[in-house]
Formats: sequence, C-alpha cells, structure tokens
Amino acid sequence: MDGKMIGQDVEYDLKQIKRATLERGWTPYRLATEAGVSTATTARLFRGIRLTATTVKKLADALGISLKDLIVVSSDEESAA
Repeated sequence: MDGKMIGQDVEYDLKQIKRATLERGWTPYRLATEAGVSTATTARLFRGIRLTATTVKKLADALGISLKDLIVVSSDEESAA
C-alpha cells in the first residue's frame, strides 16, 4: 500500500466490493468477520461512506481483490502525483 495513503479516507469501487461479496455468498457480517473489521464498518462501507485505506485493504484482502483495483483516484489526485 502506498505509504501516503495509510490512515487517509479513500473512495473505493463499491460495485466491485458488492459483486465480490455476493459471488462468495457472504453477508456484510461475514465480510466483517473475514476482514477483521466491525459490522459498523461494513455498514458504512455499503452506505458508500469513505473508509481509510487501511480498512479498504483489509476488505480487499478478505475478498481476494487488489487494493489498487478498488481505490478510486480522482483526476485531482492523479494530476498532483
């Protein structure tokens, strides 16, 4: 994970997370358990509320998805890099 992202709130591809969760037949509770996060966190996730990059990485790892594939980078952030 990019060191600059740790602890920062990030946008993520919610559709991809939902699709991967459904493909596994997981509930939000199961995703929370597998990722080692709270159910309140998965509730925020499915409402589209930004989460920290660290939390999104835990979710990505549990789902077997690359963090790079889940993070949505705005055009402002790309031009600043």
